[in-house]
Amino acid sequence: MPSPSSDIQIFNPPSHPPLAPTYSHISITPLSPTTSLVLLAGQTGTTSPPSIPAPSFRDQVRLALLNVDKCLEAAGCTKADIVSNKQYVVRLSQLGEADRKARADVLMEWWREGGERGDGQGERGLPPDTLIGVESLYDGECLFEVEVMAVRRTG
Repeated sequence: MPSPSSDIQIFNPPSHPPLAPTYSHISITPLSPTTSLVLLAGQTGTTSPPSIPAPSFRDQVRLALLNVDKCLEAAGCTKADIVSNKQYVVRLSQLGEADRKARADVLMEWWREGGERGDGQGERGLPPDTLIGVESLYDGECLFEVEVMAVRRTG
């Protein structure tokens, strides 16, 4: 993680390189000497370059959330710092019940149990979120994307 300063920091974690040279995963904006706003660019269910989408919708949601974990860690945050998220689903109105349930189940498991990082939030409710149906994302095979906003406190 870059060192704290009064300047806006924009970077990519070494463990999660960008999909394109014009793309940055993380922006950190100081709000006060002890508080910063952390914005994560849309994380998709793809592997780091080469960008290969996971085969199923469920797997794409899971992988997107694992990518969120990488970015949170690089920004010095945990799930407890998340204050909002926006989820984009390709052709949401046509999404089958099994995939709707899979998205909710994977999201809640990630939130409550913490997945690989173990920083789950137990029964604490999810922060506000928005679910948005879109025609497509950056890649024709990519079906899910999530943007995250967090507040990092220090000191």
